[in-house]
Amino acid sequence: MRIWMAFLVSLPLLACSVPASLGQTNENLAEDLFEQGQAAFRGGEPDSAIALYTEAIGADPNYAAAYVGRGGVYAVLKDYEAAIADFDQAIELDPELASAYGSRGVARYRSGDPEGIRDLWQAARLFRDQDRMEDYFKTLVIIRRLDP
Repeated sequence: MRIWMAFLVSLPLLACSVPASLGQTNENLAEDLFEQGQAAFRGGEPDSAIALYTEAIGADPNYAAAYVGRGGVYAVLKDYEAAIADFDQAIELDPELASAYGSRGVARYRSGDPEGIRDLWQAARLFRDQDRMEDYFKTLVIIRRLDP
């Protein structure tokens, strides 16, 4: 249980390690707001983090990492429906965004949908294919904990 709670807490922070697919409009503003959202979340201010991620999305609606960040905060707050919607949007924008699949998988599983495990397997494959082996192995640990 501790492992996947740690994963939920790290969801918004994982988004910052992912190359963002930024559009051309307000790119710098979106990045700045995203970073402020990361800082707010790390500082224990989830409501501020959500507001900042939402502003980043408003500045650049194609910024997939901002959806993952906001979805991660929603997941930590156990608003799984909102979290899953954000992860869905991130995946639509960037189908190779492994952290979005992993985050959605945990949120789906926590909301009672055992099919969330499939998302975690997809995240593991993408992490492996992107040579992000530490994230790959962390995801495998989560899968084993949730689906022994």
